[in-house]
Amino acid sequence: MPSAVGNVAIYVKDKCNEPVIAAWVTFDPPSGVTRQTDYPDGKAVFFDIYAGTYPILVQADGYTTYQGSVTVSVGQQVFTVQLQDSTVCEPPTTPPTTPPTTPPTTPPPYLSSGCFIATACYGSPTHIRVNQLRKLKNELTLRSRVAQLGYHAYYVWSPSVARKIVNMQRTKKAIRAVIDFLSPLF
Repeated sequence: MPSAVGNVAIYVKDKCNEPVIAAWVTFDPPSGVTRQTDYPDGKAVFFDIYAGTYPILVQADGYTTYQGSVTVSVGQQVFTVQLQDSTVCEPPTTPPTTPPTTPPTTPPPYLSSGCFIATACYGSPTHIRVNQLRKLKNELTLRSRVAQLGYHAYYVWSPSVARKIVNMQRTKKAIRAVIDFLSPLF
């Protein structure tokens, strides 16, 4: 089996180039993995993808379904998909002459890994336990529709849990203890 080459981020935009939140992106349908764009920038992230060309399917309420393909090679991959709808785009506004006073916000690391709760507990999306959990999740969701549905449910509620526990040291320690205890099983 070929080795994993990295992560793939697919940004979903409308025809006005605005992010589409809550779009469903299916990588390698019909048996592939589906992610929802729940980041503020309309991003769906797929982890540990092998090199090759894959069909993708993007669906969102009020938009025409997008079917296309992406070619994945070594390294971090970023793709943008533009969905069509009946929106009339506003003409671009003139940018302000003074720079903004606050830097652009980026999501904290625990909201960018897909393994939200584990990343919040271990402090890094690249921690060995987070990588083990991600690998287990990828293996299970590729084999089982039930696992895919379970992961979709986790993907919906876990970012809010991660936000709540990120500063709760005892809670994070308890969750780490459970994950460390169970890690020999995966």
